[in-house]
Amino acid sequence: METINGEIIDNELEDTHFFENKEHEYSTLKEMTNLYAASMICCDSEDYFAVSNVAGKSIEKVNLSYLPKECVAVLDIPKDYVNNHHGYNDDWIKNLRVLAKDFFEKYIDYINRDLDVRGKSEVFSAFDIFVNQSIRNWHNMISKKDGNIVGYDLIMLPIAMFDNINVRDTLLVSLLDSKGEYYDIDSLLSLALEPRTKEMSKALRHFLEEKFNEEHELPDICKALDAVNLLKAVACVVDGIPELKVQVYALMCYISWWFKLGDVEKYVEMALDIDPDCSMARIVYNAYSNHVEPAWCKNFNDFQEKTKKNRT
Repeated sequence: METINGEIIDNELEDTHFFENKEHEYSTLKEMTNLYAASMICCDSEDYFAVSNVAGKSIEKVNLSYLPKECVAVLDIPKDYVNNHHGYNDDWIKNLRVLAKDFFEKYIDYINRDLDVRGKSEVFSAFDIFVNQSIRNWHNMISKKDGNIVGYDLIMLPIAMFDNINVRDTLLVSLLDSKGEYYDIDSLLSLALEPRTKEMSKALRHFLEEKFNEEHELPDICKALDAVNLLKAVACVVDGIPELKVQVYALMCYISWWFKLGDVEKYVEMALDIDPDCSMARIVYNAYSNHVEPAWCKNFNDFQEKTKKNRT
């Protein structure tokens, strides 16, 4: 309800449903963002036609050799594909690495030009559109067996974490709560992009404490491995931009510590080499050095090791 000149009126938008369901909402917003990405990254109409024509297709269904490098930004990347192709010299990663510098420069330009309007709630920029959708895509990949990521996510997620540390924390929460028992996609977006209220901070602390002290339920090791492999690919994509890598490594060290995946010290060192003050990396370093670990580890160590071996 809203008031105008002291009179109470109905806000029709409050009762308007723009989408049939969450699946319809997700697919529609994803399609729109793909087309927006095509218009943003293409310099001429010929490239735009090629990029928009493949937008939303699986990378497994196209031949990158015959397409402009920009096309990879709007292709669906299945998690199994990421698990098998996340190396520095994989073609799709090399193409994204070429695009990453330009994306980051556009972001810096946006920051420099629009600082005076970013605080206004009615302003929703291209950057906001991409960040919103990239968080949705990450959540889709984590929560669904056949979930995909989109090419531009490997550039936008590290930029978003660089811009707003809450995005990093939200990606972690999405993984720890992969069944959606505490947070749905709307509450995840609020956690990432809205000002952090006392209530939100209290709920987040409660969630992390509950998960940390959970002794009798094994976390989803396979989803954690999927996330780390994706983050390895992200680190390769933004390799030439150190400031974008630090939170990627911080997230990798936290996930590796929580799920006992190994290489914790390596990822901690990589994060702290770039930013000695990285809070997440320091938290993990202190916990790991003092042999502090989530409660589930006491009961499921053997099973976890078997799961890792079966995936490698």
